[in-house]
Amino acid sequence: MKSPNKYLKFGLGTLGSAVILCIMLYGYSISSKESLFRLSQLLLVWKLDSEVIVNCSRITAGNASEIAKVRSMKRWSMAPADNHLLRKTSNCTWIKRYFNNGFYVTDLEKSFPIAFSFLIHNKPSQVLRLLRLLYRPHNQYCIAPDKKSGKTFIGIFHNLAECLNNILVVSELREVRWGHKSIMETQMQCYRDLLNLRQKQARSQQWKYVINLCGKELPLNTNHEIVTKLMQRNGSSVVNAHKMGHDAFELVRLRNQQIPFSIPLYKSMTYMALSHTFVNYLFTNSRAITLYNFFRTCKVPEEHYYATVYMLPHVPGGYNPDVKGHQLRVDNYFWRTNEYLKTNPRQCSGIIIHEICVVDFGDLLRILASTRNGKDALFHNKYFLEYDHVIMDCMEEQIQARNRKEHQEETKTILGS
Repeated sequence: MKSPNKYLKFGLGTLGSAVILCIMLYGYSISSKESLFRLSQLLLVWKLDSEVIVNCSRITAGNASEIAKVRSMKRWSMAPADNHLLRKTSNCTWIKRYFNNGFYVTDLEKSFPIAFSFLIHNKPSQVLRLLRLLYRPHNQYCIAPDKKSGKTFIGIFHNLAECLNNILVVSELREVRWGHKSIMETQMQCYRDLLNLRQKQARSQQWKYVINLCGKELPLNTNHEIVTKLMQRNGSSVVNAHKMGHDAFELVRLRNQQIPFSIPLYKSMTYMALSHTFVNYLFTNSRAITLYNFFRTCKVPEEHYYATVYMLPHVPGGYNPDVKGHQLRVDNYFWRTNEYLKTNPRQCSGIIIHEICVVDFGDLLRILASTRNGKDALFHNKYFLEYDHVIMDCMEEQIQARNRKEHQEETKTILGS
């Protein structure tokens, strides 16, 4: 029987003592793979809030007493300092132990590798936690730290890349500013590096899609579920493109230039899933390169460039009207709560920062309900580990549970064949 999460109140003593205590409490009652995953969570937390047992299964089932208990507790946590993480990640054995997350991988997943691109600037322990949750040995990962984040922060991810051959740090670091071309340039550098890596690999190891993230999301799907949804795209990318109206005129007026090729301009969210054929097109097609140079001096160019190229006719991996859900709504691919708050701000139980809901435990059931109501969302934004770790713990536990179910179903299929 699965044990509930156990949250321990640590002082600021040594991390080693905390880990020994965690092993004693966890090891006796949960499976070895779950033990590895839980232990790897706690390796990056110095202080948790209280000696309270939280049962995520009862919470997600709507148990009133369990929900009331969690509401009454403090749910903040203290993450380790960057220099502590730098020391930890300098040990490759520690990295391999941390990323041994215990997830089962199906044959379907192995046949369909995915790449992930992370554009990050702070909260390294939370980035590591997300990376560990998404980590599969056959997938690829590009980490693009903001150059302003400092040598210690950047060094943490260089340590990962030196230890694990499917993780790389972007080959050229930039100082990233919102609304500036530096975001698009950094994204494109990651895509170029991932393409270069792809060309060196055997065909079976080459990634099919790349998904870009910022490090403060959590997946709403297992890796198997993400693969299944992307396979249904039949090579078409996932870009939430919509045609620009008067704002396109303003964009061009500020540039004082004509739109290349006299094409309509489109806009999209920053977050998308691009097929490898589409990414390759961005670097090899003259029209795509011309548009890239056109948008580089526009405000938030990453919101215009990919969408406009995506909607060009006959682009490999571009818009395909024959693919179901070719234009997924904002809340159906990457559910950005800042869009949601404009219509119903009361839905946010957590705190609102720049019109974005930083979710807390009170949002858990609503988020999980969205995944059961046929939504196509792959990820959900935004989480702060130090603000409320319980919602992150329970979200991760849901992914674990679904992964175990996938393993059981595959085992039944194999035994039945």
